Amino acid sequence: MRSLKYISLALLLAACSSQTPATNTPAATSNLPAQATATIASGSAATSIPTTAPQATTNPQATVATANQINLSAPPADALLTTSVRVAGTIVLTPFEKTLRLLIQAEDGSTVYEGPITAVGEYGSSATFDVTVDFTPPAAGKGVIKVIEDDMSGELPYRTIAEQAVQFAPVGAEATPAPEQAILIELTEPAMHSVVGNPLNFKGTLSAMPFEKNVVIEVYDSELHLLGQTSVTADGEYGSAGTFSGSINFQAPLTKRIGRVIAYTTSPKDGAVVGQAESTVTLPQWEGTGAYMAQPAPETSAFLPLHVEAVGLSSDNYTVRLRYADGTLLEQNTQAYNGYLALSLMWEGSNPPALPTQGAILELVKADGTVEVTQNVRMLDLTSQPTTEVEVSWLAGEGSINGVRTLPKTASVASAALRELVWGPVGEDAAYSTAIPSPKTVADYTGDKTGWTGRVYLRSVRIEGDTAYVDWSREMRAWGGGAMQLESLQAQVDFTLKQFPQVKNVVMTVEGDENVLQP
Repeated sequence: MRSLKYISLALLLAACSSQTPATNTPAATSNLPAQATATIASGSAATSIPTTAPQATTNPQATVATANQINLSAPPADALLTTSVRVAGTIVLTPFEKTLRLLIQAEDGSTVYEGPITAVGEYGSSATFDVTVDFTPPAAGKGVIKVIEDDMSGELPYRTIAEQAVQFAPVGAEATPAPEQAILIELTEPAMHSVVGNPLNFKGTLSAMPFEKNVVIEVYDSELHLLGQTSVTADGEYGSAGTFSGSINFQAPLTKRIGRVIAYTTSPKDGAVVGQAESTVTLPQWEGTGAYMAQPAPETSAFLPLHVEAVGLSSDNYTVRLRYADGTLLEQNTQAYNGYLALSLMWEGSNPPALPTQGAILELVKADGTVEVTQNVRMLDLTSQPTTEVEVSWLAGEGSINGVRTLPKTASVASAALRELVWGPVGEDAAYSTAIPSPKTVADYTGDKTGWTGRVYLRSVRIEGDTAYVDWSREMRAWGGGAMQLESLQAQVDFTLKQFPQVKNVVMTVEGDENVLQP
């Protein structure tokens, strides 16, 4: 499936800041070393996760550090609204005067409803809010619900904001039913913005006892990769509040980075999340030696394209092989650079085989046939669960083309889209290229590489007003230089993020520094 939108180079350049073309511009590269091949053998056949904590930059708006956090439990993403809507959720710290602001907007930015929300809680601790409001619906189409904690200093448009995409129903349509009453979850450990260890210790409280007293804990990195998952049984009695605690081992990233710890409960009716809390933390880096597969994490659920990352490898040439339980094989030949390997594993072409959810073994095989690293994963059939489609912009000759990626349902669509952009074009998009530095480009960089890993990764993306702030890892310094190369990079990120109606401008930094990405 593909967006047929094709943008000429003239339009691509016009979308970015005008620059004087430089000579000897580095060519855009593809992050996919080789095509995947499929062998079909006979036989039977994740919540709303924001990305990272705000990073300080030289841009005045980007210096806002918001320790508070708003989590929306209602309405669900893409809910169909008629003339009323229930808005419910939690805020980590009770706001000033226990008041938040609710804003409902149409796709064109016009205000459909604006009014206060009363938060229920005590100062210094978390609070809940739950309100149903009536409004006069605009024409059928997309919209957004925003719950805002205003900045009392008057220096900023707001202090904290949570957003949920919705749809306004045509006349006569039935609205999406409101979800059941939310459970307030508070994560008391780890603390917001703390540095955690591995295993990670956690504890928290519940306003009510969930179904089967079950609380799920997940750890994610800044690109939304699931690093670890566990569940614990809460302490308490049904009909009253409860507590939970435990520890979780997770797959450590290759460098220290921002991550998220999520605690949630689900409904016995449909599995929908009815209570959720999260904490932004700093995850420790892997400190081991020898071959190590950082992604995917063992025994976790995964999907295609499968992001594979390994370090400490002993050879240069590998076959990355995914062995499905039903005997199907997906293979791709690739190269490691200085012992580091990164690629997206995907079927070739536009008609991949339809496979049910099942276990699989991921193998990194050296040229002599020796299997150096293995990982057990659970591969998901995305046709059997809710999904999100995002567009990702690739370079195509003198223009640009938007490919479409189908991912598990997420409200963090901007983060998901940029993650796919970082990992490069694969599958039916493999013929296109990208201005994002590839692992080979990073390996060939001759400047200071202190603290580098083998690829560029997304540190954070946040949207304030109509501006998206994107912060890249230090490996983006290998981007090559030159006005044309920078305009290609900026255009890819612009077109990827401007699929979301609220984004009108994009500001990019590298570890908070705006001066790196200059011609």
